[in-house]
Amino acid sequence: MCLDPSAPRVLVNPRWTLHGDRASPETLRGAPRHFHRSIPGYRETPTRSLPPAIVDHRAARTFVKHEARRFDLPAYKVLGASWALHEAIRRASGVPDGATLTMQAIADAAALVGPRRLCTATDGNHGRGVAWLAAQWGWPCHVFVPHDMVDARRLAIASHGAHVTRVEGGYDAACDAAEAAQRADPSAWLCADTARDDEAAFVQRFAADVQRGYHTLFEEATEQVPAAAIDCVLVPTGVGALAASAVTFFREYAPHVRVITVEPEGSACVQAALERGRPMPVSDSPSIMAGLRAGVVSSVAWPTLRSGVAAAVSITDDEARDAMVRLGGEQLEAGESGAASLAGARRLLADATACAALGVTPDCTVLLINTEGATDPAAWARVLASARP
Repeated sequence: MCLDPSAPRVLVNPRWTLHGDRASPETLRGAPRHFHRSIPGYRETPTRSLPPAIVDHRAARTFVKHEARRFDLPAYKVLGASWALHEAIRRASGVPDGATLTMQAIADAAALVGPRRLCTATDGNHGRGVAWLAAQWGWPCHVFVPHDMVDARRLAIASHGAHVTRVEGGYDAACDAAEAAQRADPSAWLCADTARDDEAAFVQRFAADVQRGYHTLFEEATEQVPAAAIDCVLVPTGVGALAASAVTFFREYAPHVRVITVEPEGSACVQAALERGRPMPVSDSPSIMAGLRAGVVSSVAWPTLRSGVAAAVSITDDEARDAMVRLGGEQLEAGESGAASLAGARRLLADATACAALGVTPDCTVLLINTEGATDPAAWARVLASARP
């Protein structure tokens, strides 16, 4: 289906309530951050204060959690993939539920379990994270990507030793190909950050663990900017995994925070699902925000998103480019998908009706999640150069 061109660019979720139900203990079980700290090269990514002009003085305070570098990778995605593989290896090696191992202990367990071929689909960052992890243990990795993925992202995945296969079609076609590869090799693991209703239990669990792994990002951010001070968090959104992680985290620790999703207007699957009350496929429209190009919401994320997301914002490619330039002016490298959070904040704060419905005032504090650095360095440089006089 195609989105209704007359649909609002900011959709306030009719099922959202300011103080929603707290997440269940099962949702928050585990200690991803303890594991992440054991990975060589772990460092907290910074949260930076931005000037009021960046959102046209419509918020009192604006901060950005800057994920341009995680373990020498240009995106946050490795946080989810690493925790999900921690859990998969832990279960396969017989370690009891609830145990949190170090990276060295997981490497030792992987030597006993493996080598397992890892299969996944990606628009770029998740696949690179899985490939990087597979290389740590010497495991083979097969990554399926859309046919129009730029060479810079494809070659970056391959640089970790992964076999990369282009698939005719978009991200959803790549997901189909990854599933087919796993079915052809039952010993392989399908390391997906999304799931459909009919997926195998392993895939459903892996996707859920990916979401839990992202809690590290929000734990760091709310130590750098106290959760009590935050009113809204803007999350670039594809299949919905990071947004669902944000909802579960803030429901537990700061239930007053409004979680706002930001998507390309041509493939805003979360906004469409919230509007209709159920997930349904949307058109696969090309966008510079490749990492957010998704046709359907993850079935694992949807139950959390359904009433937990306060509003969904859709933005244009031009708005994403403008946000890249604005962040670049603050000496922050933000890729097309990462800059979407700023573009979404500007769109949201300019909508007086939506702000009134959400209880968002000019005195609010906004937290932006910049999910990536320049994953296509040449394109990033061109965007910034085009804005120079």
